[in-house]
Amino acid sequence: MNLNFFTAQFPYGNGETIIENELPIIVNEFDNLKIFTHTHSHTITRVIPQEVKVIQISQFNLKTKLSLYYKIVIVYFFLIELFKAANKLFYLKKYKYWLSLLKQAALKAQHIEKNNLLLPKAINYSYWMNDWALTLTFLRKKGVINNFVFRCGGFDIWNERHEGGYLPFRGLIYKYADKIMPNTQIAEKYIKSLKLYPQKVQYKYWGTTDYGLGKFEIETELTIVSISNVIALKRVELIIDILKQVNINIKWVHFGDGNLLDDIKQKAKKISSKHKVIFKGEVPNKEIIEFFKTHTVHMLISTSSTEGLPVSMQEAISFGVPIIATNVGGVSEIVNHNTGLLLDKNFDINKPAKFINEFNNSEFNTMSKRIEIREFWNKRFNAQNIYTEFSKELKKLL
Repeated sequence: MNLNFFTAQFPYGNGETIIENELPIIVNEFDNLKIFTHTHSHTITRVIPQEVKVIQISQFNLKTKLSLYYKIVIVYFFLIELFKAANKLFYLKKYKYWLSLLKQAALKAQHIEKNNLLLPKAINYSYWMNDWALTLTFLRKKGVINNFVFRCGGFDIWNERHEGGYLPFRGLIYKYADKIMPNTQIAEKYIKSLKLYPQKVQYKYWGTTDYGLGKFEIETELTIVSISNVIALKRVELIIDILKQVNINIKWVHFGDGNLLDDIKQKAKKISSKHKVIFKGEVPNKEIIEFFKTHTVHMLISTSSTEGLPVSMQEAISFGVPIIATNVGGVSEIVNHNTGLLLDKNFDINKPAKFINEFNNSEFNTMSKRIEIREFWNKRFNAQNIYTEFSKELKKLL
């Protein structure tokens, strides 16, 4: 049995690092695996098994004109979406954009069909509910494929993250898909509330690789790590506000870059006389993993206003590291009173500051507690268990 696997850019670029945990496991569960990606880069930046083939399909491949069939289906899909749109005025206002999305998806479908690129007797699996899922909808409509499934992990779940509170062609894609797999329980509940084929919706956690229990030494200087883009949504400045209220010595290490990094560095100078502050910038995920392996990380902290199911938090608890984080997205499925401190989205600064000030004498500063945190990860997010079972479920589609 084969697998056609559709990604945004993996194995190129630096995004979709979570796939690095999944691919080595699912490749062993299928006879052949082929990755389809949008990028037109020439250099593969990830380590992938030698037997995995990669097909790049970008706008540079799509030189031929659309056949009459695909033109008709574009009109058909456009009208169906118009008929079902809750806000028809908004939909019509951006009709050129929706038609361009349909055209690009149709061109990719035609290119795949014409060049016979798909592995036969295969499951078709998109990592996102995006243009690939729409492309697969065209292929399913024409009968080129007889199945497809997709995951969704954040931007492709929540209506309110999009202009007009609208995710394009969701109802259409859901109709033709066999399974819809959001990455959190809270996202599953949200999607089912939309009443679009709820019987097809079932959450499937992402999983992370087992690197073993992290290094742990009781130290007078606590190391707190944060991992995020430095943008407005992540509210990294709130970490500085928290540390202003912390009396004990802290080493704060931040991994990540963004348009607000210079501003954050300036604000961090206000606490530099009390705490050590280190900005690592954007680094490959393997460097972050190595840091957790070789340093005693006492806590991971996140003050973000929005999340999906944060991979960084899953990885942290795999090392036994407790977490302070805001209750947004699927964070509460990782962080609870046993694994750290879960904060309200608009929290009182004094609450996390108190947790940090009292950390040295708390149960979270013990090896036994870190083992307990790691066991929580093992039961929920261990990649080996998750993706082995996931592959078995995919095979049932054939």
